[in-house]
Amino acid sequence: QNLITRDGWGALPLLYAIWSDNVPSAILQFLVDRYLTICPDHVLDWSGMVQTLAKANASPWKIQTLLDMQQASYPRQHILWDAVIDNLTNFEGCVYRDGRANPQSIRFLIERSVSKR
Repeated sequence: QNLITRDGWGALPLLYAIWSDNVPSAILQFLVDRYLTICPDHVLDWSGMVQTLAKANASPWKIQTLLDMQQASYPRQHILWDAVIDNLTNFEGCVYRDGRANPQSIRFLIERSVSKR
């Protein structure tokens, strides 16, 4: 149950594991395997995790790690690319304007969203 419990910011342990610089890929895979075993029907908020990483200026390779994990382990769950891009580029809430996301992250996500269509 702790695997699907969100913290005060609405994030899951999986997001923090991906975000961290100190978690080996074998541990990430173990965590995903636990999600699949313990709560196989739980729908993860992939769109929210992508947005959180982008807003936090995570490197593109960390975002790609999340995307690879989603594709390999949860191919039936989808990222709502239109919502992600709209949220990150919305003029009123544009995260780049307030310094939390950089053009490189946004460009990376736009490229990935186009490649999935």
